[in-house]
Amino acid sequence: MLYLKKIKSHVGLARYLHECDEEPVGFIPRNTGIPSPYAFGPTHAIWEHDSGAHVIVVETAHKVYSIFALDDNEREYATDDEAAAEYLRRKYTPAELEAAGIA
Repeated sequence: MLYLKKIKSHVGLARYLHECDEEPVGFIPRNTGIPSPYAFGPTHAIWEHDSGAHVIVVETAHKVYSIFALDDNEREYATDDEAAAEYLRRKYTPAELEAAGIA
């Protein structure tokens, strides 16, 4: 994953997302290596920028958004549920998932 830029306002984020497709083109499991006090969900939406790059947007601080471009080898999932299931498989052992009734 390649860090592209930092956006420091909601307006700046709206302008950047205006340069992307209206709907996400896919999802990836949440990257726990990106520090974010606001990332509670198990996935990141993937947006296709006008340049052709697939990017994710992460709020890394209050009103501060970091934009990352995905590597070509990063696996993208078609649905949010598939990416969430992969995140859970990475985070928990099979025994923990079975005990929680998720396996």
